[in-house]
Amino acid sequence: MVIKVVLDAPLTIGETVQTMAEALISAVTPRSQRVFTSSHVQAYGKRLCVFSHFDPLDRVDPHVLHHLRALQALGCDVVFVTPCRELTESDRAQLLTICHKVILRRNLGYDFGSYRAGILEMADAHDYEQIVLVNDSVYGPLHDLKGIFDEFARRDVDIWSITDSFEHEYHLQSYFLVFRRSAWRHPLIQQFWRRLWLVNGKRAAIHLYEIGLSRVAKRARLRLEAWCDYARVNEAVMRNAGELLSGSSEGDTKLNEIERRRLTQLLDVGLGNYCNITHFYWDYLIRDYRCPYLKVELLRTNPSRILNTGFYRDVIPAFYPHDLISEHLRRIGR
Repeated sequence: MVIKVVLDAPLTIGETVQTMAEALISAVTPRSQRVFTSSHVQAYGKRLCVFSHFDPLDRVDPHVLHHLRALQALGCDVVFVTPCRELTESDRAQLLTICHKVILRRNLGYDFGSYRAGILEMADAHDYEQIVLVNDSVYGPLHDLKGIFDEFARRDVDIWSITDSFEHEYHLQSYFLVFRRSAWRHPLIQQFWRRLWLVNGKRAAIHLYEIGLSRVAKRARLRLEAWCDYARVNEAVMRNAGELLSGSSEGDTKLNEIERRRLTQLLDVGLGNYCNITHFYWDYLIRDYRCPYLKVELLRTNPSRILNTGFYRDVIPAFYPHDLISEHLRRIGR
């Protein structure tokens, strides 16, 4: 058997060797997964949503169930895919009141491995008007998803996301991706999913999966767009931060020390650099751009040391149950 790994993105020699080894392991190891099909949930047949879940303690938290219900209410046939070794009877029962299928699989390939497993399980996936890929790395939805879908229905866009990024190179961020049927059926997109190697190195996964998908879509001349597109958001945030710090903004705005340090941090990062706007601009996204999601990692570990994350309750709309966030953070030891 010949194992071929094509690396379009620059990796170190060590990462390349690791990626090839992981591809070999995934290719020769028998696939094993368990599938549970709901006897209660009817299929709508318009939108297929594959939801990728991960929890090291094999738990399905209330904020995840809330998210799934919102996707179901949107008219999605939801396929829930998780590397949990086992689910409690209660969790599985709740999931099967929302999801068309629940799949337990080996933990290979991160979200894209789960996305592919969910798609392969649905024999009629090609017949759906839209394919929606979502993961559990976010809290939400914090704003109405239907309005976003309705807006994109009026735009000439083949694949869209909530946010995009220029880190490494331009790509749609993969925690929420939507494909038109014509885009999903494109031969290059189908080839991408058929040739997807189930790697477990995070850096390799980002380059091969998230960035790789956008690269293939651009090669196919598909139209990509983000609800909160980086260029527009970054320009507005830089302008606002500069005006507030210089005192030239409208109104009598007095800044406290945290606000001043936060704005200085934004200018230091956003001027001439590319950053992850789901972290650095999280509050602007939710408040000014109706971004429906807040990253779990931002509140859990805050890797970029964003200064104002402790005020998330003041930014999140009141209709979202804030306790879902605090309960989850409490459980995971934050």
